Amino acid sequence: MIQVAVVLREWKEKAFWILRLCQGEDSGLPSGPGKGTKPASRRRVLDSGEEGAQDEVIMKIQVCVLALAVFLTPAASADHHEQEKSEILFDGKSLEGWNVNKGEEKWWKVAEGAIEGGSLTEHVPHNTFCVSDKSYSDFELNLKFRITPVKGGINSGIQIRSERIKNHHEMIGYQADAAKNYWGKIYDESRRRKVISKVLDPGALAKAVKPDGWNHYRILCEGPRIRMWLNGVACADYTEKDATIPLEGYIGLQVHGGGTLTVRFKDITVRELTSSSLE
Repeated sequence: MIQVAVVLREWKEKAFWILRLCQGEDSGLPSGPGKGTKPASRRRVLDSGEEGAQDEVIMKIQVCVLALAVFLTPAASADHHEQEKSEILFDGKSLEGWNVNKGEEKWWKVAEGAIEGGSLTEHVPHNTFCVSDKSYSDFELNLKFRITPVKGGINSGIQIRSERIKNHHEMIGYQADAAKNYWGKIYDESRRRKVISKVLDPGALAKAVKPDGWNHYRILCEGPRIRMWLNGVACADYTEKDATIPLEGYIGLQVHGGGTLTVRFKDITVRELTSSSLE
């Protein structure tokens, strides 16, 4: 609203000078060489205008200013929501704010400013997750990840709106998949156990994926709708139709079992979306 007020003030000032010009008064604005005064003939034409014409000019200016205010208010509001502060989920030094199942601590550590899961020398026997302490409903998640496989291929993922399965190493919930033939897809981990979204543009996504480098996921959860971008390419747009499936849960970083690999995650931020920011 502050931006709207500033714009309105500027336009009102312009409208004031336009009105003075229409009334034939000296605007007081800077003029170029030879333009200090108006021709007398023009002043006489303007001064001879009827009051009705002047009222019409004033009304048009007021309508324009009002329309400008209505038009700019949504834009200013959207800009405000875009500036809502994101929460840093990883401090680059410790696993504070995250938890690992008892007995799986050996698979998770902090290395070179990233959360690292897995091993380059040992076989990872089953899926293992590093999970956020906080649960989220509507949010925007951004993170970078890099998979380094030694044996067993590339396979990882990011759980969203998920839960740990009690007395088990698995999680249940949506997963932003990261694996050969699964990049950019939403997999329903431990629930429907299948891919539930379609890749929006396979060709563009194939060009964007960096199998041997750092990749960036942006994940937007709004009500039953989940959208994802991989390295800036829109890859998934899924709306949940099953009303019994929860739309809230934890964020989990996965290392897939069955191979020898490491997965690093960094620059992890989340921005919670309020009801007003969803409008």
